[in-house]
Amino acid sequence: MWELMFFQNKRLTKFSTELIKVVGSREWRHRRLISTTVVHACKILEAVQDCSNAEQLQYSSLQVLQEYLRCPNPRFRSLVLMGLITLLERPETARKIQVLLPDVMEALQDAHKYIRMKALLVFQNVMSHMERKKASRTALQLSEKLLPLFDDDCSQLRELSICLFKDLMKVVVCCDKKRMKNKVWRGLVPLFFHMSDQNERVAKVSGEALLAVAEILEWEDLKYVIRAQQTWRIT
Repeated sequence: MWELMFFQNKRLTKFSTELIKVVGSREWRHRRLISTTVVHACKILEAVQDCSNAEQLQYSSLQVLQEYLRCPNPRFRSLVLMGLITLLERPETARKIQVLLPDVMEALQDAHKYIRMKALLVFQNVMSHMERKKASRTALQLSEKLLPLFDDDCSQLRELSICLFKDLMKVVVCCDKKRMKNKVWRGLVPLFFHMSDQNERVAKVSGEALLAVAEILEWEDLKYVIRAQQTWRIT
């Protein structure tokens, strides 16, 4: 994928920084060789580069990233998400980009598998950088968005979405637990069936997620049969 040219080890490559300079050049001899697609890509990369400086973060750069997250072109949406993943490596920048999370949440319903995957990775990384109350409110919204991904054709997406769902149970604060209880009921049946998933990793994490749901629901009998590996007793 073309992101490999721009990012390496979750950082902008030297090629990216040089390309930004070339595209930003006023010299026509450079510009005439550059396609419109590359120009748009460089706008995204430059915004990511600006956002990496938490002390001098330009909110105009966040606006650029938001615009491309809403762009019809899936390659640009994917590139923004990859950029966000790199920014989440540092807590100070991770906190600044949380304003983009509503748009990232919408990406979980994207038609393209690789975009859904990157959106999941963003949330997997950002939750630990959020204040507890904000993380709890985000968990309430995110839990519903994850449910359709449990049955995705891609086993990696199933595993990642169920793992994230499990982790959301741990960040819910007391005042939000009642609302979360109402939401997680819908996850019980799919999680139960995925405990028999053909993919062993999906099956394992489904059992862990079901246990986390039982904890939220304070359902002692369910916790017992899961821990005792007697799921045949669930009726």
